Amino acid sequence: MGYTIFNVGDRVRIRHCEFAGVEGAVLGPLLTIPSDEVVTIKGWSFLLPVLVSAEVDGATRVFRVPPEFLDRA
Repeated sequence: MGYTIFNVGDRVRIRHCEFAGVEGAVLGPLLTIPSDEVVTIKGWSFLLPVLVSAEVDGATRVFRVPPEFLDRA
């Protein structure tokens, strides 16, 4: 199972919000991660949010991002 516009493993860049410019890889949509370990970026979207793993300030973080906020890296 994959996302409608991104595939698992695709390299993407966040283009909106305070994390604009952060690059990472798309994770599987069924991956279970505790909600307190996920940074949720809010935004209106027709599509399901995308999980993105990225390194920020030396630590790996997981972001839940509306796909419209992403570009291919």
